[in-house]
Parts: sequence; C-alpha cells; structure tokens
Amino acid sequence: MKTRFLLALALFAPLLAAGGPKNIKGYVYQDDNRNGVFDKTEKGIPGVAVSNGREVVLTDRKGRYQLPVTGPCELFVIKPTGYATPTNRYGISQSYYLYRPEGSSTRMKYPGIAPTGELPSSVDFPLYPQDEPEDFRILVFGDPQCRDRQDAEYFGREVIQPLMDSTGKFAFGVMLGDIAFNQLEVFEPVMQRAALLGIPWYPMPGNHDHNQDKDIPHDSLGTETYMDFFGPATYALNYGKVHLIITDDIILPNPTGQTQYIGGLTEKQLAFIENDLRFVPKDHLVIFAGHIQLFDTNPKAETFRHADRQRLFDLLAEYPHTLSLSAHTHYIRTVFFDEEDGWKGAEPHLHLNAGATCADWYKGLPDPYGQPNAMMRDGSPQGYFTLEIDGNRFMHTYHPSRQADFYQMSLAVADSLHTGSPIDLYANFYNGNERCEVSFRIDQGEWMPMKQTVATDPTFTALNKLWNNPSYKLPGRKVSGATKTYHLWQGEIPAFSTPGVHVAEVRATDLYGRSYTEKLIFEVL
Repeated sequence: MKTRFLLALALFAPLLAAGGPKNIKGYVYQDDNRNGVFDKTEKGIPGVAVSNGREVVLTDRKGRYQLPVTGPCELFVIKPTGYATPTNRYGISQSYYLYRPEGSSTRMKYPGIAPTGELPSSVDFPLYPQDEPEDFRILVFGDPQCRDRQDAEYFGREVIQPLMDSTGKFAFGVMLGDIAFNQLEVFEPVMQRAALLGIPWYPMPGNHDHNQDKDIPHDSLGTETYMDFFGPATYALNYGKVHLIITDDIILPNPTGQTQYIGGLTEKQLAFIENDLRFVPKDHLVIFAGHIQLFDTNPKAETFRHADRQRLFDLLAEYPHTLSLSAHTHYIRTVFFDEEDGWKGAEPHLHLNAGATCADWYKGLPDPYGQPNAMMRDGSPQGYFTLEIDGNRFMHTYHPSRQADFYQMSLAVADSLHTGSPIDLYANFYNGNERCEVSFRIDQGEWMPMKQTVATDPTFTALNKLWNNPSYKLPGRKVSGATKTYHLWQGEIPAFSTPGVHVAEVRATDLYGRSYTEKLIFEVL
C-alpha cells in the first residue's frame, strides 16, 4: 500500500507543482479610514459574496473567504446592499484582483494584463457603508462606440453634457458594451467624460471592445485589454433590492464558423450565475445585462444561442421579478418572452434592447455647432434609458439626450397632401411596445385608434434618400440604411374636401399607464 501511495504521489507531483489546484483567500472588511489597508482596528464583514468567476462563497463571521484557483482568473466581490466599493477616477469599481501569473499574450495589438506573479498570501477587499434606499434610478447607456477622440468628444457633448445638472438623481450607471469601435485606446477618453457625472459605472464588453488579433485564441484572451482597464468582464452586484448580473455575452469566434461571433454564455459563466443566485433572495429584482440581445434578428439564424438562453431562463425562473438588458442593434426594441420562448415564469419576461448613445455611429448632418444630428436606424433620436426602481419593481423610460424629456415620439405624414385622399399618419413612440395604446385626433376632434405596424420610420427613410441623392453633397458621415421599427403606429386621416391647415395630435400610453402627447401641423392642398 505504501509503495502504491508513493507511486501515485510521484505521478501527480508535477501537476501540483505546475499549476495544480490552489486556494486564494483573504478578507472583506469595512475600511473605516478609507486607506485601502485592512488595519487592526477594522472589522471584517460577514456574509459577503466573493467569486473567482465560477464558484461563489460567502465570507464567514470574521469576513474571511477562500476560493479555489486552477489558473488565471478574476477574483471579485459581489457588492452587497448597504455598501459601496472603492472606485477609480473613472467611477469603475476596484473590488477585484486579476490573477495572471505570466500576464497576457504579448502578441496582441493592444496591451493586456501585466504579469502578476504568484498568488499573494491574502487578497483583501475594502467596502464602505452607504445608505441605499429601495427607490432609486439607474442610468442605462447603449453603445457609445467611439472610434477616436473626436467621437469621444461627440459622446461628451451630446450625451454627457446634458446630464451634468442631474447627476444626483442616479445611483449608478450601466454601460451595455461597445464602448470602443475596435480602437481600444479610446476606453480612457470615453470614460473621462462619463466620469464627469460623478456616479459609479458598471460596464461590460461589446464585440467591438474585444481584442481582434487573428493569431490568439479569442475565447480565452478576447477581453484582456478590456479587463486591464475595466476589471472583470462578467460579475454581479447588489443595490437595494436589485441584483444585477453583468456579462460578456459574446462568443468570439463563433464555433460554427457561420458568423464572426454569436451571442451566448460559456459553461463557466452559467456556473457563475447559478452559484451567484444561490445567495439572492427570491423577492429581489434580478437584472441580467449583456451586450448582445436575447432575441433573434434573423429567423434563419441564432443571434443568441438558444441553448444558453434556455439555461439562463431556467436559472431565472424562480424569481418573479426579472428584467434583461442589451444594446448592440443601434435601435430600440422591447420583447416579451413567454412560454413559447422557453420562459417559465408566471409573467412574461421583459427584455429591453436599449439602442445606442452613439445613435447611428455619430452619423448625420452637423448642427450649427459642428455636432452630428445623429439618429438611430429606427428613427429614434440619440439618447439613453433610465430605470426607475421601487423595491423589486421597475419602470423604463427613454430620454432623447438633445431634446426635452417630454419629447417621446415623432410624427410624420407624406410631403404632398391633397384633398379627396385619405392621409397616413405615423407615430414613432420610442418607448413603445405591443402593450401600449396609441390614438390620434384631428383639429380637436374625436380620438381614433392607431394600429401598430412594423416598417421603416418615414423620417429616417426620407433622410436616407437625401443622403443617397447624387444631386447633393452633404457634410458629415453618411447615414446608414433604415431598419424596421418595432414601435411605429399608423393611423388613417379621413380625406378632406377643401384645402387647409390642420393639426394632428397623437396620444400614447405606455405599459406603466403614463401618457404622452405630440402634435403635428400639416397642410392639405
């Protein structure tokens, strides 16, 4: 028996010496003097979740934790309710440790993570107590997608600057990926501007935030530059009665080879979500956030791997209050997943595809101040969403960044209108979906219902035709082609018998019962 034991030990010794399973340990503590050091007079915090990106454990009564490490990984605290994490000058949480004994590959265009060497004897995480009311607001940004400092300047002027007088209204912000447009050196100029709002930011990578080098394994090294700047690409946090799961939901390269990448979650990420949710109360609102949308944009191909989506839905099924967020498409769309889609909750699951703060990649005619009049491909103006949280309930609202908040829709009729023919009236209700009611009236007359339709937005379609007219040479970046709009309503105005000027008024009521109105003056010849 002794001989067999020695033989087995001899066989496994090289594995153990060359990176076999290890443990990483440390404390989560209340940093009373905020010096980033676990002083003897300070106490550990019990019951705080800590993760290595797969396993999740709770700190003991003294604030201690221990996790297995089998190779390079990201260690992080899952921010508990009632505490804040230290942030850097960009508002990014610093409650993480990137373990890269040998560092990232040196063959990448953009530098990754510097070598960390062996594991330290203790990795300690400071937290600060803070008041967290159950009613608060979250700022939600889709794709800033800046390719250079000029785009970062557009982002600052068109999105951040209008918000600077209302920063106290938001608990934190979520940035839904595509912060850059493949040029990863713009992470800093973008975040320099976002930091001006003075709130914590919880970002995630988009496909354009990945390292795009051809000669490295993307699945393991695709976010090394991103993580060196922002920290872990998949993580979670708590605020009030909200649990937020942030993910890098881009599988790059796509194993099928059909496309460059596909939306999805790895086995490690799904294990993390499962382990994370073990410590989340069932009466909390669980928000899943990823860059790629959960719905398919092409009926013949998966946008997000269905098997991964189903496993995510299964994990969320026990939570009656859920929401998911995405960006990527550069348009706005709300989708309700139900039993036919594999959702097992009592109520349909709301997925908000939040558009892009860069709109159509900062394309469009410049205004008198040189800023592009950017509009998304579905006719939505450049802007962002907010989530108003009340306990475990939420309301989502779209905010055009360069217009007043009450401007929630645009109206359109044909350019040339004549007597004797009915007139099509279109209302693009940016925050709209199939659970909304939209009606119109003419010249203070009776209200008449409008019908939701899936078509291109008339205003953006006309703009696109203008850019494609060879008679014009327009300044600025040429706009993209129009895409279908899922928040467009159509109504038929009865024919007029005599020429005249009229007023169309549209009233839109969202799924939360909030009503908005907009008017349009038009002339019939």
